Amino acid sequence: MTDQYISGHKWVWVECELPGYEGFKAEVRLNLQQGERRELREQLAAIEDAMEALEVAAMEKAFNIDERRDNKSLTPTEALALKVEQRQIQSEYAAGLEAEQAKQFQLIAPHIRAWNLFTMGGDGVPVAVPAPADGGAAVFDDLERPLVSWLIRELLLAYRGGKGLSASVNKSGEQQAPTEEPTHAGPQVIELPNTRASRTKSSGQ
Repeated sequence: MTDQYISGHKWVWVECELPGYEGFKAEVRLNLQQGERRELREQLAAIEDAMEALEVAAMEKAFNIDERRDNKSLTPTEALALKVEQRQIQSEYAAGLEAEQAKQFQLIAPHIRAWNLFTMGGDGVPVAVPAPADGGAAVFDDLERPLVSWLIRELLLAYRGGKGLSASVNKSGEQQAPTEEPTHAGPQVIELPNTRASRTKSSGQ
């Protein structure tokens, strides 16, 4: 009987080079199977489409309000009603966007098992933020949108690199132990503001 090989998860460290975020590193799943990667890509693309549709719809409603606001014969009551309507549009857009982002976070969280992200505690001491694989999708709430997009891109393209991979999966199919975090010159930990991920555009402005 020939030796059996059972494929398991492999991981690789990737380092961010986005301006302003240099030094941020994460360990992402390296060997997403072709079917897994295709499904993940399609699901993430559908979420992006949904977020864009929400934005377009909100913008159209906002433009409609602006057109009606240009009516010089509006009474104070009608003008107030437009403000209420505008706030409702913004609220609905924000809620819809948050729901789509939550789906996005749930999809990628299991595939990011370590990172060097810290936030500054109230006493001025850095506090480690659990990696998504352990802390769940909620840990993305305070991560700025450019870093979320970067993590998604690196996860989908990790199979093309693998330079940080230090050990292979054994025949029993056990998951690879955490790879050693790469050591490069420059900051290894970044501090992020306590800002929920958001898209750059908002409706009604």
